[in-house]
Parts: sequence; structure tokens; C-alpha cells
Amino acid sequence: MGLVSIDPRSGAVVAVYGGKNWERSQYNNATAPIPVGSSMKAFTVAAALQNDFTLTSTFNGNSPFYLADGSDVENQGGQSYGSAVSLEQATEQSINTAFVDLTEQMGPAEVAEAAKAAGLNTASAATASAMIARPAAPATATCRSSPLSTWARHLSRRTPGN
Repeated sequence: MGLVSIDPRSGAVVAVYGGKNWERSQYNNATAPIPVGSSMKAFTVAAALQNDFTLTSTFNGNSPFYLADGSDVENQGGQSYGSAVSLEQATEQSINTAFVDLTEQMGPAEVAEAAKAAGLNTASAATASAMIARPAAPATATCRSSPLSTWARHLSRRTPGN
């Protein structure tokens, strides 16, 4: 596990944790790119609210959820939550299938734009927004933390180190 703590006022990196034992493994989980994953859910919510969805809008929370190309997405542990899960419930319980359904309905470009506006690398946003539950696009903890801290600054974006 890696962690990067960012001061939301300045955007400065305050602390970095790359792993528990550097002598056993020199792999730094904080600076190594890893799949974006659920980090994209915050940007999906932001995009949804900007595109006339509400916290009471409902999405398919069943697992598996089948995409148009025939592939499927599952929730953690294969759990199903029903065919009408509110955005609020999907957010509270991090329901992968509901977020993928929302992204399919809204369009991945909207999620990519919300992530880009917050400061996430454009290529990562464009790739990961379409694959929330099965992300292929890697990003470092710093790349993920900085855009998410945008909300703590009331949507004022800062770049780490600036």
C-alpha cells in the first residue's frame, strides 16, 4: 500500500509512505503507477451531478453487469445490490456495477472531463473512466491524491509542489 498526503491549501506533498519494509522490497507503492480503480468514482459523481443526474438517480447494482461488448464487471465479492441502486447508495457502498452503468449512460468522456478539470492526467482519465471496476490506466498516488484534494479546496486546483 502507498500513501501520499497533500496539503489542500498549498498542494504541497506533506508525507509519502511507499511501503513497510524498504530493505525487503525497494518497490515504492507511493510513486509507482498502479491502476486508478475506485479513485475514478469521485470524478464520476462530479460528472453525473453536472449532467442532470441526482443522488436519487438509479443504476444497475447487480453483479455481474454486462457491457455492450459482452464483457462483464463484478462488484466486490460478486455481491448484487438490485437493479435500482441510487447514486447515493452506490457511492456509500462503492458499487462497481452501478458506477459502470452510470458511466455507460452518461458517457466516459464526461468522467474524463471531470477528472481532467480536477487535475488527473488526461490519458489516465480517458482510459480509466470507461473501466472503473477494471481499470487499465495506471497513475501514481500523487497523481490520484492531488485531483481528489480539489474538493477539499472548494474546487480550487493546485499542483503538488506549486
